[in-house]
This record gives sequence, C-alpha cells and structure tokens, in this order.
Amino acid sequence: MRKLKYLIIVLIFVSCHTNEKYAKSLQHIEGDWYSIKNGTYLEYYIDKNTMYTYSAYANNINKYDYKISNDSIYVSYIDDGINYREAYKFYSKIIDIDSMKTVMTTRELNKLKNAVVTLKMVINKEVDLKTYESACIKREKEKMVKDN
Repeated sequence: MRKLKYLIIVLIFVSCHTNEKYAKSLQHIEGDWYSIKNGTYLEYYIDKNTMYTYSAYANNINKYDYKISNDSIYVSYIDDGINYREAYKFYSKIIDIDSMKTVMTTRELNKLKNAVVTLKMVINKEVDLKTYESACIKREKEKMVKDN
C-alpha cells in the first residue's frame, strides 16, 4: 500500500511538472513561423487562440481555432467566421518549444526573423494579400535553397 501511495504521488508530480513546462512555454508559440516539410513551404501566424496557415502554392489562408492540452495541439477549422468542425481534432504532439523553434511530431516550426511583411500583417489588414504573397514567395525560395 505504501508503494502505491508513493507511485501516485510521483505520477501526480510528473504530470504537474509536464503541464507547467508547456504552460510556461505557450507564450513562445505566438508569432510568425515557417515550416518546410516534404518540399512544401508553409507560413503560420499564431496568436492566443487562432492559428493561420498560408501556402503560396495553394494561394490561400486557412484559419483554425486551437488549444493546447498537456503536450498536444488540437485544432478546429474555421471558414468565413463559421466553425464548421466544432469538435477539436488532434493536430500534433509538441516535443520541444522555445522562442525560436517549435518541434512537433508532424513538423518543425521556425520563427520568422527580420521579416518585413508577415502573415500577421495580412490578418491585421496592415498589408494586402498580394504584397504578402510576393514577400512569402521570396522567403520560400531563399529558405528552400538553404534547406536543400
């Protein structure tokens, strides 16, 4: 019985420590990011509750509500302000997260540094989509050459 109590205390401590680790790191996930996976370049803007993705190839912005639970990200797709999938679906497990890189099981996000025009600026209507698209394609070409 004593061993069982000890095991329960250890499990609670480990669980709380894991939750604290991700709770403290969540501030790092907000901002403009990019990822390259299987030769595909995507840009992201993530704020407190919403994740936006942009693909120059598809030339569209997707919007998702997201939530983080323990070490996993769950998303719910939104189109024209309507949440078509009310239930959140598993997106990826977070392996590591800091201010410059977020590593997940499905992809790695890298913080956009020194970008003059970003997806956040399109979302906030500070620049038009065409201006952003041009800047995004230029970044894509530069980053794809570096990573190959």
